[in-house]
Amino acid sequence: MTNAVPGFDPVTFAHAGWEHQVYRAGSGPAVVVIHEVPGLHPGVIAFGQRLVDAGYRVYLPSLFGRPGAPPTGGETLRVLPRVCVSREFTLLADRTSPVASWLRALAAQAHDECGGPGVGAIGMCFTGGFALAMAVEPAVLAPVLSQPGLPAPMTARSRAGAGLDPADLAVVRQRTPGCVCLACGSAPTAARRPSGSRPCGASSATRSRASRSTPRPATRTGYGGPPIRCSLWTWSMSPATPPGRRSTG
Repeated sequence: MTNAVPGFDPVTFAHAGWEHQVYRAGSGPAVVVIHEVPGLHPGVIAFGQRLVDAGYRVYLPSLFGRPGAPPTGGETLRVLPRVCVSREFTLLADRTSPVASWLRALAAQAHDECGGPGVGAIGMCFTGGFALAMAVEPAVLAPVLSQPGLPAPMTARSRAGAGLDPADLAVVRQRTPGCVCLACGSAPTAARRPSGSRPCGASSATRSRASRSTPRPATRTGYGGPPIRCSLWTWSMSPATPPGRRSTG
């Protein structure tokens, strides 16, 4: 049988009654890359390979869709209705998707396998906010939200929502000032962002400057509550405080 993700080794990872295929490659600090709709398409795989080439151990979970299938309109129409009715995914502003517990367990295992200071997590569009939910797991030290598409921006409340249970959001807020570097990558700049929308992180120009220098903390309001402290992340994965219950290996 042909591997749908060339260069990556497929394994099955199960947790709490959920089971998904995960594709792994590389060596170094662990990074979990969560694909967008319609699935683990060639663009996401190529991005994962770039991280492998940069010296990371990359984990590509396949949560829905067909691994390796191109991101066509037909594929999206085939996958999206199934995703929206799946019990694994919640589209509400104040609820954590059940799939987050599976992703946290995957991150914990990745850290056990790779050691190092901790694990990075990147969510994309539909799954962008899942990286934030993963920050509840102590091993996750660098969540990156790439243009998070959930909660769906239907109302002012959903635009401001984090898609997390209040308890999970409290844990994330508690961790971000000390040991978690959080990068937000929504499209609008602060000047153009509608009132009540989720934080946009920095403009592309600011991100470019930050990639050449030390990350500078920036406070972002939004998420319907007190500010969350963000740091632009240059993939150093060298936090001031290591995760409490794991060795640095």
